[in-house]
Amino acid sequence: MDAANRQLTTYRLLEKPDRQSQWSKAIIQFLLGQSTEEEFLRQAAKVPASGKRLAMASAANYFIASKRLVNGNKEGALEYFKKCVAGGGRGNLEFRLAAIELSHLANP
Repeated sequence: MDAANRQLTTYRLLEKPDRQSQWSKAIIQFLLGQSTEEEFLRQAAKVPASGKRLAMASAANYFIASKRLVNGNKEGALEYFKKCVAGGGRGNLEFRLAAIELSHLANP
């Protein structure tokens, strides 16, 4: 986990500020433990375009689930992978990844 955190920190520092969206920054901060799940979900809800809000909420649920899974909280991960899939967004990468994770977790 430390190696992944170092890589994310390096990416954040090396990426040109004008290329980093607020959403990318929010994802990195969450994954690095610099924001809570609640703060991360609020950030996803701040997206001005209502059409993107669903995609951001789905992505936020996916990242929360993934972080919970990495930290050994399988039940918590299942909860948020289910929220990601239930939220729709079949065309989103996070939706597809959450569906795959749910399949793997249901059939270990």
